[in-house]
Amino acid sequence: MKHPCITLAMVATAVLVTSCGTQIQMIEAVPAKVNMARGSRVAISYKGEVPDQVGDELLALMTKDGYYTFVSGNADYTIFIQEHREFLVPSSCQVDFCVQRGDERNVLYSGTTSDYKWTLGPIESLAKEIYETFAPHEKEYKVRVSVDSKNQLLKQAVEQARKKNYAQARTLALTSLQQFPKDPETYFLLAMTERADSNFAKSNAYLKKALELKPGEDKYETALQDNEVIQTNEANVIKQLSDQT
Repeated sequence: MKHPCITLAMVATAVLVTSCGTQIQMIEAVPAKVNMARGSRVAISYKGEVPDQVGDELLALMTKDGYYTFVSGNADYTIFIQEHREFLVPSSCQVDFCVQRGDERNVLYSGTTSDYKWTLGPIESLAKEIYETFAPHEKEYKVRVSVDSKNQLLKQAVEQARKKNYAQARTLALTSLQQFPKDPETYFLLAMTERADSNFAKSNAYLKKALELKPGEDKYETALQDNEVIQTNEANVIKQLSDQT
């Protein structure tokens, strides 16, 4: 993941459609709300029956991604999970959590989940909600790229993008530009592969080039707007975090 920093909210990317073409299921890197650098030493502290189960699931999620090293003490970050039960409604449990940096109890983030009932909210969902607050994750989105039958390299690039081999897709697309330098769809595909790797500056540059070649194309303009919103959200969250620390 390219972004260790955070967004409070990500805008859903719409399915982009042209009159004809090949649809690609792509991946967008989604930053988390808390800047926990990859490779950091992390500890998890539970308090309560539900947090114990949530913590186990959370540990499984984080271990699967391999972003962090788990320790019992002297951690770079500690994640605290605590429950609050309503005695009149024993099936309801509210869970609070926060992230602490080091041993100084400098809380980076505090959050309260919505109420979870045993019959409605599985532990896995609660763990995922907490997990996505501080760990980078991914979101899928779809685009449709129109491919000229003569442009075999772009066709190959699209196939690589389908397989999420974005570096290879970029190499093929850039090579195809030597033969078809005025093909806006090639620039569009390049923009989408850069977005998939969270390189928004490059993505924007390719989208602007596509718009130069095909002014007013809706899907290019929509993709530019999405990139702008994501970057604005990130800037706002970075400021909020800096104000808290």
